[in-house]
Amino acid sequence: MIIDDADVKQEVKEEKSKPDKKKKRKVKIVKGKPMLSFIPFRRIISEDCIALEDGVTDYFSIEEVAVRNGSQNDKATAIEEFWDFLRVMEVDCKFILTNNPTDVAENIDYAKRRFQLTETIDTDYMKEEKEYSLRQLEYLNSHYLSGEIYLQVFSDDHEEMKLVQNTVLSSNGLFFRVQSIPLARKVRLIHSLYNFGDSSLPGIPYTGNDEDGRPEEIQKVVDKKGYDPIFISQIQPIANLGTKSCNYLRTSQGYLKTLHVTAYKKKGNPLFYGENVFKFANTTTSIDIFNVDKSSTDFERSLNRSLNEYEDRIESSKDRISRKKAASEYRKLDETIDTIIEDDEALKQIHVRIFLHEPSLDALADKEQEVLTKLKKHGFHAHCFIDEAETEYRALFVSFTENQKQRKRKGQEIRAFMLAGSYFFSSAKLVDPNALYTGYALYGSGLVVLNQFHKDRSRKSYGGLYIGNQGFGKSTEIKATAKTNRLLGNNTFLFMVSNEAERLVKACGGLHFDAREPKINPCQIYSTDFDIQSNQTKDRQCFITNVTKMKIILSMAANLSQQTTNSSQKYITDFYKSWVDEYHLDIDQITTYDPEQYPLYSNVLEYAKNQYQSETDQLERQALKEMIGGLETVVDTYGDIFNVHTEFSLDQQKLVAFNLESLLNIQDSDIYNAQYFNLYNMVYSHAVRVGQQEKYLYTTKQKKPSEIIFTDIVSDEFHNPIRTRNVQLLNQMDRNNREGRKIFIAQHYAVHDIKDCFIDMDDNGRMGPVSQAVMNLYKLSTYRFIYRQDASSLDTLRKVFGKEISESDLQAITRLKEGQSHLNIKGTTNIQFKREVSKRDLEIFEGSI
Repeated sequence: MIIDDADVKQEVKEEKSKPDKKKKRKVKIVKGKPMLSFIPFRRIISEDCIALEDGVTDYFSIEEVAVRNGSQNDKATAIEEFWDFLRVMEVDCKFILTNNPTDVAENIDYAKRRFQLTETIDTDYMKEEKEYSLRQLEYLNSHYLSGEIYLQVFSDDHEEMKLVQNTVLSSNGLFFRVQSIPLARKVRLIHSLYNFGDSSLPGIPYTGNDEDGRPEEIQKVVDKKGYDPIFISQIQPIANLGTKSCNYLRTSQGYLKTLHVTAYKKKGNPLFYGENVFKFANTTTSIDIFNVDKSSTDFERSLNRSLNEYEDRIESSKDRISRKKAASEYRKLDETIDTIIEDDEALKQIHVRIFLHEPSLDALADKEQEVLTKLKKHGFHAHCFIDEAETEYRALFVSFTENQKQRKRKGQEIRAFMLAGSYFFSSAKLVDPNALYTGYALYGSGLVVLNQFHKDRSRKSYGGLYIGNQGFGKSTEIKATAKTNRLLGNNTFLFMVSNEAERLVKACGGLHFDAREPKINPCQIYSTDFDIQSNQTKDRQCFITNVTKMKIILSMAANLSQQTTNSSQKYITDFYKSWVDEYHLDIDQITTYDPEQYPLYSNVLEYAKNQYQSETDQLERQALKEMIGGLETVVDTYGDIFNVHTEFSLDQQKLVAFNLESLLNIQDSDIYNAQYFNLYNMVYSHAVRVGQQEKYLYTTKQKKPSEIIFTDIVSDEFHNPIRTRNVQLLNQMDRNNREGRKIFIAQHYAVHDIKDCFIDMDDNGRMGPVSQAVMNLYKLSTYRFIYRQDASSLDTLRKVFGKEISESDLQAITRLKEGQSHLNIKGTTNIQFKREVSKRDLEIFEGSI
């Protein structure tokens, strides 16, 4: 039996300290091996390094790609990329394939904490949806089997591990991708591997380490004994392990048995054969890989011995057929040796172990027979080594070399290329630890649990785009994401071109407006610029930015010439400075005044008329005359939109939608552009204020990263500002995109056809100002949701996304069905999935799938 004897010793100590009033009672000491003799882990050194009893280790996740359904070229590329990885990996490594109920305990904990943020303002719909979301996660956590693949690497020390990590991460390709994972996830993984049948670790894992520190009393133990007792107690088997049986271990939840693959099919394996021999439902498989040193004398001796054996077989054959077979085998071996010695090929030794865990011995026997039968069908065989249950299980955590110290057993020799042919990553999934259930992958059994505000080493910003033909799910995704944001306490502002979001917004307790309704003064100075270091508003820069905004809105609404637009900047600036002086405002606090203290365009008009009367230069008089005409149009014709004090506030609002349809119905597209620009600036200014507050609370450690409130600004039917060539709005969005991520702001754009976005791009790919502005937005977007596109759009998709999306995935985009999407996460992931929406939400999301 393996036990954690610390508690027993403490109990003995306490018993001894009690007064001995009667006869001295003996304390029974439980016999067993101390846990530290079984667990090789000792402490966490850093986020990227965990100390073992001998050496250090780290874990990565493998991004699975559904390439098995791709083109022949994609399949060949996938295998070649895996082969490249195997050739450069010269240290011990291990692939760990799990297939167990999805561990979303962290998601459940996160959701419960976030749901509390808005309890006081929740509608009945929100309360019901929060309960439903938790039920979904709890079901996944206990019932839904989902495969995960991890890579474990080993080295002698921390410095060497850094080199190994660089090698691993630099080997990423299009179809073989290794990703760093958060330290908490590594702790959860180790805990789950020590606790089959009860793998979820409640709460937030302890991650105290050498670099970031530990509690003082724990650090004293680490300094004295070299291990972290909290870390060990967190990952160790719950309720210990029973080791009395000769071929299985007894766990708190059942029985654990290890099958060791002992016979491999050496010829005729199909591509992706690893899917059949390494992956089984409700099991865990480890593939230990050892790099054979081709320059060693042992290696040469082994090759000579093999050649001699085949030569002897040829000479000792008693008939011609046997002799021919032996000669054929000899030639193949000789060619293989030439390839290994002369070419850039690597030779590996592998040990494959399959770990079975079931609640009863009968179920364990049935599972064993199921696995053995499947292996045999594909030409492989496995056995359970008698009296090695403990050693075989311990091998799940240590390197090939370390395990050899326990049981010296040669692994199966295999060329790196032949192992690459097993490519067993042909599935897909995406599970963020801070997300609600989203949907499921189109290929395999993978889940999609996505939070677009998740941040890690690869995903640094939050914006995205939605591209898709009408009726294929684009609007549903927008609304579902808005609902998720509302559930988690984040803010969403929607610019729509219909009232289809009205029912959802009101069900969530939000506001829905006709875009003409909100009273927003274009002449108000909003907080748009901030210093990222001090997190303070830069009022003087805000003044300049907002004066420019006044100029742009005037130019758009009145359709001024470029020359007059340029001249108006000077007059508006001079006017505003005189207004500041006249009403004793402070330019260094210009964003802080009440709405009534800011001027209107009618005040600018009066100032311009006075300037016109006193101006003597004819060119200036002409510019002023055109400016006055434009101001009169804005004030007299569209004064209800542009010449009003702000009477509208977004404070305390979590979900707001603006219906731009009435603006599009105005025959003058300039008014649409001007009011869109006006609304957008007001929304972004509000997002800046919220973001600055969140950044301050975060940097002063008053809020944890998991408590931050994010803001999402979504522009549906985005082809409208593109078609109307609203370059000023596009450029403003681009600038805000670059800065907004620093204060937790995301921007999303939705269009029907990717071609609609590049209206001034010629056949050679040269872009005009509109297309270039759109391309800038696309490059900064992290999440790219692509729904059904016509084949005629593929060339544009290729130009925009380059090699980030494979040719087979591009072709598949033309065949996507309703509700199915190809999600490209910039620089990290490609996954095709279906968003799952309840019947109730389909009714709430009226107008969508």
